[in-house]
Amino acid sequence: MPSPSKRRPYAPRVPPGERREQLLDAALTLIGEHGYRGASMEAIAREAAVAKPVVYRTFTSREALLMALLERERERAFATLESALPSDLGSTTPDELLADGARGILAAVQSRPEAWRLILLPAGETPALVREQVEQGRALVREQITQLMRWGLAMRPGLQDVDPELAARLFMAAGEEAMRLVLVEGEAYPPEAFAALAGRLVAALG
Repeated sequence: MPSPSKRRPYAPRVPPGERREQLLDAALTLIGEHGYRGASMEAIAREAAVAKPVVYRTFTSREALLMALLERERERAFATLESALPSDLGSTTPDELLADGARGILAAVQSRPEAWRLILLPAGETPALVREQVEQGRALVREQITQLMRWGLAMRPGLQDVDPELAARLFMAAGEEAMRLVLVEGEAYPPEAFAALAGRLVAALG
């Protein structure tokens, strides 16, 4: 008598929102380990321990899933940036703002490296739409930094005529390099080292 065929166990039912987060987390893990090419719908299903149709019921396509993942991580990144900066500029100085902001942002990068790699270290096979979304996010951050530079430069004697947009671009380039160093060489370059250096540089300008 032939043995009955083994059926694949069904994934337990979970609320749609929870399932969505589960699949996004699975995709993030795969991208961190294997790049975007390793994050196929089938691979995501295996990583999340669900059937492939479950993935397609939640996201209509791989592109939709990747865009949802990037949007989630971008929102979290902006929340980190906002929490690292004071809401009231009258309660701080440029020196404190730079040192405390560097410490807070880089500590956040260190705590969730797989998410920040998605933004800071895009692989060669990164989909064009993902790259476009990252660039839009960088433009928004640059605009915020320009406003902070305008405020900080106005408070420094002799620096009022410095172009705040150019200063913001240079600051952002240095900041992104610091984030990348924390990601790839975190033991050699901890957040506190950058915070101390930032404070000393601003003090030297004074």
